Amino acid sequence: MTALFYNKTSLQDTLIIHVASEYATKVSSHDKFCVGYDAKNDVCFINIFQVSSTISLSSGYLKLNAKLCSYIMSVTKIDLHKHIDQNQFVVGQVISCENIADTHLHSCQVAIGNNKTLDIVCGAKNVKSGIKTVVAEVGAILPNGLLIKPNKLMGYQSFGMLCSARELNLSLSKYPESGIVVLDEHYQVGQSFDEMFVIN
Repeated sequence: MTALFYNKTSLQDTLIIHVASEYATKVSSHDKFCVGYDAKNDVCFINIFQVSSTISLSSGYLKLNAKLCSYIMSVTKIDLHKHIDQNQFVVGQVISCENIADTHLHSCQVAIGNNKTLDIVCGAKNVKSGIKTVVAEVGAILPNGLLIKPNKLMGYQSFGMLCSARELNLSLSKYPESGIVVLDEHYQVGQSFDEMFVIN
């Protein structure tokens, strides 16, 4: 999943674009940007400097759209159009939730649409069967930069994360629940969830 982060002050007017989860083995530096490449010579990341001199962006976790793709292309000559609207945050519904003995953890099965179910370990107190919540699938990147990877907790495999409002940087007045986000019934299982993105 491609993730874009921008804050003029704290990121020194740099647009940070995470393109792939592979580690960069080489970096190509230019006056206005730098690009990291993996061992296969695929782009891992792009950093564009002095962004405010050429485009006006809102601070935050940005959603990649055609406008941003065109801007990135104009500066770097790298085309990210195939990544537009790729979003690994979806509405899921907990269909089973079992306590893991002697821990605060739960082993959950979560439906995320298209007949797909994920096994996810969750430690939130408010997780229970039947609720709808936000699922970060493997490969998703949280607003704080954390990459979601397959994990194993207490012997249980976990393929994703059930997210809290804080983890998604959502308004606590809109989502005051302590623990994972609990969504209303009008949200459809499998639909993209992008309320944490700033749209430019």
